[in-house]
Amino acid sequence: FEYTYGLCSRTMVDDFLDDGTQVLEISPEKISRETFEKFGPGLLCRFEVFDDFLDAGVLSYTDGPCGRFVGHHSMVVLGVRNEGESPIFLLQNCWRDKQFVEVSEEYISCMECTVFFVGTQQTFERDRLP
Repeated sequence: FEYTYGLCSRTMVDDFLDDGTQVLEISPEKISRETFEKFGPGLLCRFEVFDDFLDAGVLSYTDGPCGRFVGHHSMVVLGVRNEGESPIFLLQNCWRDKQFVEVSEEYISCMECTVFFVGTQQTFERDRLP
């Protein structure tokens, strides 16, 4: 396995994309509503999970992460909204008890995570799927 981008998530996505696809890496502080209008959802890779992210019933994270680092995770970035001057990202998670979470730019900026967007329209030919 290649653990460079969120436990193979970025590498796995390449299996589904058309040859020659342009994949854009955009840092969270440069993501806006226009980013989603132009490219659709993004893949958040190497999200650093800390103890606080594992707390049951907590779905919104606005301060920096706290507790001990427990590993990396990948999620889908669905959108962004502003709360005052601070962008808040809506993430879709695969965990049953945290299917959707919100994280502030402050929270996410404490990490060295990456967000990828597909910059080329896809054909999604069924025969090409692994």
